[in-house]
Amino acid sequence: MWPGFGDNSRVLKWIAERLEGRAEAVDTAIGRLPTAESLDLTGLSLTDDDLDILLTVDPDVWREEAALIPPPTRSSAIACPGLVAGVRGPDRTPRRHAHPALANDSGQPSPIALSA
Repeated sequence: MWPGFGDNSRVLKWIAERLEGRAEAVDTAIGRLPTAESLDLTGLSLTDDDLDILLTVDPDVWREEAALIPPPTRSSAIACPGLVAGVRGPDRTPRRHAHPALANDSGQPSPIALSA
């Protein structure tokens, strides 16, 4: 449904705008996702229903997908504390994000964290 690999630059644009405080996000079980209004969809022919599907997170489907990731890859994959046990650094302390744009509205780290 996503138009193609070249359109991933739209997501990169959203990330940059998010870091600059110019784009909105919604919290999900896998972290923050763009709002439909914050993605640049210029030139695309996505319907509102298509966009809703693209921006919907089904935690059960993500759990199923995560179970299919081979263990060596899993150690460097994105961990979702809402779906998987908490991620810890080499010293066993919880990972934290350095950039405030990656924090949620309460100033806490987003649910997404990178494992070691």
